[in-house]
Amino acid sequence: MDFNLKHPKRYSCLLLLILIGSNLQASDFSFSRSGLDNWHEKSFSGYTSYQLIEDEGTNIVHAIADSSASGLFNQQSVDLEQTPILTWHWKVAQIGRHNNEQSKSGDDYPVRLYAIVKGEPYYWSNRILIYVWSNQAEIDDAWKNPFASEFRHITVETGERNVGQWRYYQRDIRADFSDVFGFVPKQIDAIAIMTDGDNSGQKFEAWYGDIEFKADVK
Repeated sequence: MDFNLKHPKRYSCLLLLILIGSNLQASDFSFSRSGLDNWHEKSFSGYTSYQLIEDEGTNIVHAIADSSASGLFNQQSVDLEQTPILTWHWKVAQIGRHNNEQSKSGDDYPVRLYAIVKGEPYYWSNRILIYVWSNQAEIDDAWKNPFASEFRHITVETGERNVGQWRYYQRDIRADFSDVFGFVPKQIDAIAIMTDGDNSGQKFEAWYGDIEFKADVK
């Protein structure tokens, strides 16, 4: 079964794979506590290297993509009525060479974080929100993925100013879904991360810290 985060001809199978057996439960996406337990890799074009490493006494994920694209996904569900605030942090070593990220040939990012909502009754009702570090878009810019309209990007970081620094984020995921899709989901069915450079032939290095859902902004 093919799990594809980028291409519409195959991504429906990906969604079915991650949502089979999905149930609402206490979720843990933190690398510091759980390492890579419950995270699974799927290749779309070669393999991005994902390694659990120690950084200042805690576990993080180190990613290197060299003209490659593979992602890690975790199919735990999250009750957004209880914990609507998505928090995470990441760091990049470089951004794209001014590739047009809204085109198929430039659809590559040093870091991506996917929030996946299962649609009913058909797979094409699924909605996927992708937070990205863009090379040129403005913060909070949103657009359709060039491969599939069911995917929407939101820029949370842009340009080279903060390259090499840990960046921390808090997003009201219900508000973001409402802004880009026009509905408020009750739960998230899966989370995924991806560092990829396959379409534009680029190399990226990045680091991912804990991903968590919280009740309130702090």
